[in-house]
Amino acid sequence: PTGGVYDFAINGDGFFCIQTEDGVRYQLRWENNNDRGESISAEIDQTGHIYRYNYYANNERTGLSPLRLTTAQGEADGYLKKMLPQLAQNFILVEQNGNNDAFIFTYQQMRDNVPIQNAHAVISVDKFTKQITQYYLTDTVDWQQESFPDKNNAISLTKALEAWEKQLGVELVYRSYYDYQNKNTTIFPAYQVKNTDEVIDALTGQSISLMETNGPIAYNASKQESVRDTAAGSAEKGGSLSPQEQNAVENMRNLKTKEQADNATRNLLAHHLTLENAYLTKNQDNRYLWRLSYSDDNQSNSLNATVDAQSGQVLSFYRYQKNDLPEKTTLKSHQDCQKLADDFLKKAAPDQLKQSRLVNDTDVNDDDRYSTIHYQRLVNGIVFVDDGLSVVVDRATGQIISYNLNWLFNAEFPAIDQIKTIGEITQILADLGEYQLIYVNGKDNRLIYDFYQQGIYYLDPFTGKRLDWRGLPYQSSQTTVYQWQGNHAFIEQAEQLRENGIYLNDSQIDCAQTMTQSQLMLLLYRSRIPYQSVTEDEMYQPLTNWGVITKAEIAPTALLSREEGAKYLIRLLGYDKLVQKADLFRYPYTDEGNAALKGYVALAGGLGLLTVADDAIKPQAPL
Repeated sequence: PTGGVYDFAINGDGFFCIQTEDGVRYQLRWENNNDRGESISAEIDQTGHIYRYNYYANNERTGLSPLRLTTAQGEADGYLKKMLPQLAQNFILVEQNGNNDAFIFTYQQMRDNVPIQNAHAVISVDKFTKQITQYYLTDTVDWQQESFPDKNNAISLTKALEAWEKQLGVELVYRSYYDYQNKNTTIFPAYQVKNTDEVIDALTGQSISLMETNGPIAYNASKQESVRDTAAGSAEKGGSLSPQEQNAVENMRNLKTKEQADNATRNLLAHHLTLENAYLTKNQDNRYLWRLSYSDDNQSNSLNATVDAQSGQVLSFYRYQKNDLPEKTTLKSHQDCQKLADDFLKKAAPDQLKQSRLVNDTDVNDDDRYSTIHYQRLVNGIVFVDDGLSVVVDRATGQIISYNLNWLFNAEFPAIDQIKTIGEITQILADLGEYQLIYVNGKDNRLIYDFYQQGIYYLDPFTGKRLDWRGLPYQSSQTTVYQWQGNHAFIEQAEQLRENGIYLNDSQIDCAQTMTQSQLMLLLYRSRIPYQSVTEDEMYQPLTNWGVITKAEIAPTALLSREEGAKYLIRLLGYDKLVQKADLFRYPYTDEGNAALKGYVALAGGLGLLTVADDAIKPQAPL
């Protein structure tokens, strides 16, 4: 691929042609057998549009990038104009990020100042060579500048928000997070969007779905069984017990035997299959489970089931049965399947069914072979999204082929008193997610109202602040953009660190303020792991392991002196033991501080980590 876009001379050794819904795509690859291991790959459609371009070379990279962000953006802007000469003027830069090797720029295609959903170009610029290393164009880019609905006919933003709140809106739910390190589960309340796959039609004000869904196999309400079950049915995932553990557990009085678990499946499902395998596992709710596998002699029927070893309750099963159906088979209605599922759950999980609500499925297709019926657990009058029941019914035979009960039996749920109203949360969410007009490029071009900042939003019901999936304060993956207050001699160096992924989370920087311990620790942490989104607790653990700080020294809000900063910097460099040899260092400065930190200060000054003026290093001045 040359043609004035990118010139290179590497022997071609790869060509592949694929058929897509939009026509033929060609995938090409070149390699250069040199010590740098250079390679180039590209994907081009039948009209000559380049959708993917990647360049790789094994180049050594050390230290901070010599390339500055503004220069890299100029390279990316110019490359976009070469790749999309007719369309580049319709793209605007919406996001700048990076990694250890490259600056990454994301551009959004616009039409009449309205973004086209998911129409993006992403360009990566090598931080050390200034070379374009990646170009990616989404499939939803509008090439033809096709006809879209006139935005002047759209309802107002105020009316759209009212329609969204009434027809879709937010709901208060409980969510859970399992901490693998501490081996405990945290349950937290949060506001979240009710129907993430539906939007408001900007012309009619009615909710519409842009997605089609179909689920042939039962899953739990949160689709996260594997998050809770360390075994998940296989020894490879670490959940199965050793033979010694299994023998010890089976001898526990309160656990059901293998025979009792086997009988539980036969009583519930009335099957006569042969038990092929059975073993115990332990899930993250600290409950033991029997996992059972069955089949018949000719392998035409099989069944896998999970039984709670404490209660003997069947928690899940999936069965396969070979059925030779006539060509024209009348399928049962979804309502009939719902009745079959309800009757089954009254036998399989009567207590849990009473504590759950039916989820109305609006995407049922009359031609689907299977119907999936979901129930969600209710606690304190709101849904616990990670618990529930799911049943799949074969509409041709009326047989239940799959069932799953996902339930935290020993959970404690926080109170939900004195929370923000739905109206308050709606406005917060609209501002946070940039609720606005958006064009959708597809078979039927649409104009909708939706959140431009797509993603899953969880909001703290007490404060309205955004939460992450663990229930902790949300940390953006975007590099912070500083707003400087006051003057400082090293603002330019701080900006260069920021551009290399070593930055504070605070956007407002007051140059007159003293740095806190947690701020310095974050910079030291990101000097090892740039761009990483991390909580305070997550940050301190590796810093302790690296020997930068001891557990006894941790005091996140403590204000640091220059000599304390020197101590942590020298430790990060691995010179701590060297500093203990105080007689090796001459202290050439006229001012002294803490005698125990004198070696750190001397070495930090010698390495240029602390500034020196008139032979004074000011060890006890604020950092």
